[in-house]
Amino acid sequence: MPMYQFTGPIGDPPDPIELADDRAAWSEAVIYFGRVLSDIDGNLPGTTDLKLDVREGSRHVATIEIVAKRG
Repeated sequence: MPMYQFTGPIGDPPDPIELADDRAAWSEAVIYFGRVLSDIDGNLPGTTDLKLDVREGSRHVATIEIVAKRG
């Protein structure tokens, strides 16, 4: 099974994880990004750009990005 790596701007990225395919990697990325947002605990700065990239080796698999702008 392929190894997937998640990288983003908040904290240390998790260790590479072995998953069945890109669909499973997408699901794990959504869960991980949800945990990151939960850990922020309502303290999201007024201007924020959060981005999580998923790679399998050198191949880009997916990106999840949230852009927040307040007032």
